[in-house]
Amino acid sequence: MRLVDEEFDGKRVLVTGATGGIGRRVCRLIGERGGEVVAVGRNEEELRRLNSLVNDVEQDTSRIFVVDFDDDLSTASCVEAIVRMSRGLDGVVLIVPSVPKSSVELPESTDWRAALNLCFVNPLAVLQACIGQCCPAVMACRVQAAVLRVGLARHTDKHRIAGCNTDRALR
Repeated sequence: MRLVDEEFDGKRVLVTGATGGIGRRVCRLIGERGGEVVAVGRNEEELRRLNSLVNDVEQDTSRIFVVDFDDDLSTASCVEAIVRMSRGLDGVVLIVPSVPKSSVELPESTDWRAALNLCFVNPLAVLQACIGQCCPAVMACRVQAAVLRVGLARHTDKHRIAGCNTDRALR
């Protein structure tokens, strides 16, 4: 099954990283195919614009959640809001942020913790909340497809975790 081949008539899908390049395209595709998008991202203005574009609503902001995965409190607030949603989800697209660029060759342990929170721990907290909100029919199907981005760093010397093969470190 490929996302581009799916029809989303009446389906409610939560997308994290919705205001980034990939996230915007995914949201538009879901909206064009009849789905309702619940958009999660950092930039509230962009989320509002995206909401009016893909969901055809201007004032209703119940479909947007602002979160900064760098911030534990922001993530916790987003998780609480997802849990309080009145209507369940039919699917989740988890797009996690990339590690910010840096010239540090060998990172300190605090940098590792920050990178893991940003790209792994906090996004998974949101995913857990979403799974709890999935409709019973979705849960009965179990998982149809899942993608987990394991590499925390692109293989260049400009990233915070450069010089370390994080793909192998997490396998």
